[in-house]
Amino acid sequence: MRNCRSPLDVIPAFTRLVWFFLALGLLLVCRPAGAHAQADEAAPATVVSFLIEGEVLNGRAGNAVLMLESFANAGVKLAETKLEAKGDKLVFTLAGNVPAPGLYYIVTAAEGVANPSPAPVLLARGASFLKAKLVAGGQNQLQLEGSELNAQYQRMLLELQTARSTIHEKFATQKPTAELQGQMASKYQQEERSILARYAQAQTMVGTVARLMLMEDITTDPAQVTESASHFWRGIDLSDGALGYYPMLLSRMAYFANALLTQAGMEAAQAQVVLDKLVAQAPKGSRTELALLMGSAAGVQAESPALFVHFGAQAGIKHPTQPLAKTLADAVAQTQAELTSPIAIGKTAPDISLPDVNGTLRKLSELKGKYVLVDFWASWCGPCRMENPNVKKAYAQYAAKGFEIFGVSIDENREAWLKAIQADGITWPQVLSPGWQSATAKLYGVQSIPHTLLLDKQGNILARNLRGPQLTARLKKLMP
Repeated sequence: MRNCRSPLDVIPAFTRLVWFFLALGLLLVCRPAGAHAQADEAAPATVVSFLIEGEVLNGRAGNAVLMLESFANAGVKLAETKLEAKGDKLVFTLAGNVPAPGLYYIVTAAEGVANPSPAPVLLARGASFLKAKLVAGGQNQLQLEGSELNAQYQRMLLELQTARSTIHEKFATQKPTAELQGQMASKYQQEERSILARYAQAQTMVGTVARLMLMEDITTDPAQVTESASHFWRGIDLSDGALGYYPMLLSRMAYFANALLTQAGMEAAQAQVVLDKLVAQAPKGSRTELALLMGSAAGVQAESPALFVHFGAQAGIKHPTQPLAKTLADAVAQTQAELTSPIAIGKTAPDISLPDVNGTLRKLSELKGKYVLVDFWASWCGPCRMENPNVKKAYAQYAAKGFEIFGVSIDENREAWLKAIQADGITWPQVLSPGWQSATAKLYGVQSIPHTLLLDKQGNILARNLRGPQLTARLKKLMP
């Protein structure tokens, strides 16, 4: 999702990493090389070693081939070698040890690719001797010989990819609409769950991966939340301290934490109790504990900054040597500062009093009694103009139910502002606060646009930067 940014805008590292983990999907993630791995406080004693001999297509002699840890800050290096030219082939030999059985990544760069995506490989207990063929590039493609485990894993991923492609082709000839997108998503979800459920029956590492990826919705019925949550974690052994070496555990916990707040409608205090109990099931100091803490923090960040601070701080306290926990500490400190700011979620939005298109002073406080979206934008901001149709659609659907929008432009060219209002068919109240450094923009911490805040009927801040489907989903929940 694009934004127009102020030159002063600095995005905290963990804010980017949150979406990095939630976007794991089929495990093709992008992580640049980092420092050497640090031992867990509760590291498993199991020996897991590997020797991989392989060939790389689309690479270059001298390029590094890396084995990355499956869960750590930006991909901790566990082994490294160089591509060598032998005849007309580029080959490598990669050997070393990993901390525990789990999912790891092989990666190498191709010409013109700045951030190649690692190719996943499962490494089991004992020694693994594998032959590999790797196609370097933005999506590193890996073929392995000598491992039925990885062959089964690749078959599962291929089935998921084929199901998605088949469904996409089926709907491709139809006019794209929100309803069609929903049908496609629902159909793929059904197919995905069917495939994963079949593989989840295996008592192998592939079965573990499938069980972690197999996610179900959390009920919206408060009376059934406890049972629904228990069912969600059925078959997942959180007492296994090495389970955190599967990155899907973090992704699963992030989804679950977010679902408690958004699907089940739990209050933050209730959700904290549920999440704390899950974290407590993991051995203290284990990689599983860290994954659960990081997943909880990622899942609640957008909905509850206070919960984000709680889990982020716990990760830092319990895992002080872990690189990712250190990165999280910066985001926690920033969020703690934001909680004391005038635009923290839960606080009453500061009043705004600015001239509208006719020069008449309009006050934000005059809209109390309605749900209000405060929308900072500008005529020259492409992402803002692209979002305006979504905002118009939400306004048309919910205005009669008590929804209002209070547009605040930071345009310095009044005529351009007025033309954009007319061109985009904007009918809700609009005021002008020229420039990034205007008093209103500074008061509301505007460092990129579009920048929005959703207020309740009393003028308290419910959420920030909701767009498109996220905004519609929240309004539907508030005004069914």
